[in-house]
Amino acid sequence: MAHVLKGLIAFLLLIVLGVALWPAPASVSHPYFSDLPSGRIEVIAHGGGLGHAPANTILALQRAKAMGAHVLEADVQQTKDGVLILRHDDTLDRTTNMTGAIADYDWAELAGADAGARTVIDGTSYADQGITIPRVDAALAAFPDDRWILEINNDTPAAAKAMCEAIVQAGAETRVLVGSFHDRAMAQFREACPQIATSMSSDEARNFVLAARIGASRLIRTS
Repeated sequence: MAHVLKGLIAFLLLIVLGVALWPAPASVSHPYFSDLPSGRIEVIAHGGGLGHAPANTILALQRAKAMGAHVLEADVQQTKDGVLILRHDDTLDRTTNMTGAIADYDWAELAGADAGARTVIDGTSYADQGITIPRVDAALAAFPDDRWILEINNDTPAAAKAMCEAIVQAGAETRVLVGSFHDRAMAQFREACPQIATSMSSDEARNFVLAARIGASRLIRTS
């Protein structure tokens, strides 16, 4: 019994030593993160300025930038005819004067939607003020010098490919970081646009946190 216990302890010590000596992942550089002031805390405009104007609209992005945001973050959905737009929900009911799934409409049908119809902030209604749903390409063009985080909210190959194409066509490969809660969409985007920075996928983040809790985070590799 003593020999078995000693063997088990030795085995565990070898595992601990192996983890401690395992080489850490090489540091990765990307133009998205270059030339940033050292030690600066990044101010990210979640939802394009959520809480200061109807979320994911040009007005919200303008206000966020005026307030000093370093990074503009927005959610992206895809229409029936493949156009990428700034929206969080996959339906229109909560934020516009229209109803139903975004994926059931062509862009031409959504272009005139009132994106401020359901928003009231500090007693001020944003309905009937001409606030519309922005396309991703138009939003990138409207803020040509800003850094972005764009989130793919559709778990489809078409959405991942369209995001890649939109960023490349805008010449924004070095100023956009793409994220998604959908692991499949994240993998598909990386395959289509490996030159563009991405965040961790859900699985990667979970695995990293679990590994970090036991001191084994250096074993985790992300794409």
